[in-house]
Amino acid sequence: MESQEKGEEIGIVGVGAIGLRMARRLMAHGHGVTVFDRGAAALETAAAAGASIAASPAAVARAARIVITCVTDAGDVEEVVAGPSGLGDAPVGLLVIETTTSLPSVTRRLGALLEARGGAMVDAPVSRGVPAAEAGTLSIMLGGAARDTDRAEPVLRLLGTDIVRTGALGSGHAAKSLNMFAMGVNLVAVSALVGLGRRAGGRAGDLVAALEAGPGGSFMTASHYPKYVLSGTLASTFTLGLMRKDIAIAAALARDAGVAAPLCAEVLALYDALCAEGLAGADNTLVFRRVEDATAAASGRTAMGAERLGFALAAVTLAGLLEAFAVARAAGLAPLALALVLAASSGGSRMGSRVALPALRGEAASLRLAPGALVAALDQARAALAGPAAEPVGELLAAAARTLAAAPGMDGSDAGAAVAALAAREVAAAC
Repeated sequence: MESQEKGEEIGIVGVGAIGLRMARRLMAHGHGVTVFDRGAAALETAAAAGASIAASPAAVARAARIVITCVTDAGDVEEVVAGPSGLGDAPVGLLVIETTTSLPSVTRRLGALLEARGGAMVDAPVSRGVPAAEAGTLSIMLGGAARDTDRAEPVLRLLGTDIVRTGALGSGHAAKSLNMFAMGVNLVAVSALVGLGRRAGGRAGDLVAALEAGPGGSFMTASHYPKYVLSGTLASTFTLGLMRKDIAIAAALARDAGVAAPLCAEVLALYDALCAEGLAGADNTLVFRRVEDATAAASGRTAMGAERLGFALAAVTLAGLLEAFAVARAAGLAPLALALVLAASSGGSRMGSRVALPALRGEAASLRLAPGALVAALDQARAALAGPAAEPVGELLAAAARTLAAAPGMDGSDAGAAVAALAAREVAAAC
């Protein structure tokens, strides 16, 4: 792996909440940093932190042989690389580390443009949010040619603790979007089931603790809900609109690959509806509150105890994993690579790390669950939801039920068999 010289200049285009913290960490490790951003306030903050300011992306690339892009979406990435005074005008030998959550197709096209001009690109989207960017504990999904990822990794090691090499250029962005889809599934499911538990007289804090201890535990129950909802802050510094954008990329991957993804479609529909209310700029953790309150107020035929809620949550989580793995495989991303990404990222869950990951490795699961028990609990949760307010969540649970019903291996004694069956189909398709 190529090492970076102490003090080598690194460029960053986009010094918002994440990019600014990247700049600070690189400077703290002895690197000079040259930055560009369209926002004057962002540039002022970066300059106050010690960064040099450039007049354009091209000027950043003239100052640094390695440039990190950290902007909002694929359109911004295209403008930064291929637009006037963009990185595509840079000297031969430039390496672009693209950390935006972007479209894999755009990444591959821009990578080819840079390669034709003597440069290179890797995609390295990040997860875990602003606190991890501050601490240098980001999870990073790294895609690209080995010579380029080898060159990028020493820089990325200063920014993150978990770097998963996902494959060819564009695979990192595919993995990131599917991670965000898995996170969205877990977020909505946790909210809905806490709402059902509240309706039966439970306290939110106790319910989340019980869900975290059970088979459906996830990054949402361990971190997001306690940190941002129980505290009352709803301040993860990641907007609902950005989450919607990321899930839409996963939906586009599924559509382009010809894979049915009903659960992804329902999560996206829920986010579309919230954005249509003018909430795109609100913090993403507001979704917890909206979904939880809707399900707590819903009418239905049954109440559920904590154990049954935990099994229902595990069922929805498993459905999300199966759907994400199917899309990944069709999009050219190995399900095992995605499972490793999820285990280190915001889409992580106990079902992922203790059921899916061992199954994809051909190992025995450390958590064994009967599929019939999961499906029965999910059906009970669906029956507990009625009324217009709960309809979007009911549709999402119904989509999870359809995904599980269509999965081979769900008629056995171990939920890991469904993941193993998916892996077997992958091997068969490759033969």
